[in-house]
Amino acid sequence: MIFPTGFWSEFYVDTILEKPQYPVQEETREDEEGDVHRLFQRWEKQYVVSFKAVESLCDACSMLRLMDEVYVNNMRVFDIFTDIVWDEEEGDCFASVTITFLTRKVIKV
Repeated sequence: MIFPTGFWSEFYVDTILEKPQYPVQEETREDEEGDVHRLFQRWEKQYVVSFKAVESLCDACSMLRLMDEVYVNNMRVFDIFTDIVWDEEEGDCFASVTITFLTRKVIKV
């Protein structure tokens, strides 16, 4: 996030960027004859990153959705979702963090 004063925050996570998924969302309408017509299609390129983190890093990751701009490997990403699950086996120290984000969208109307 870049603040009006020019300050920005960044952190590095040593993890593997998983292979992308390509979900397609469609909105359709059925006419009187039973034919289905597409009104809207959206193709997305979605990535997932998973790692273990302490509470302070979990706090930072959970705030990613609030940032104006987020970059991964110098590429701007969008629609960030963070899932944090505290591990019972690890005690209260570590959580499993999964971050999902989009890099591209193609919309057909």
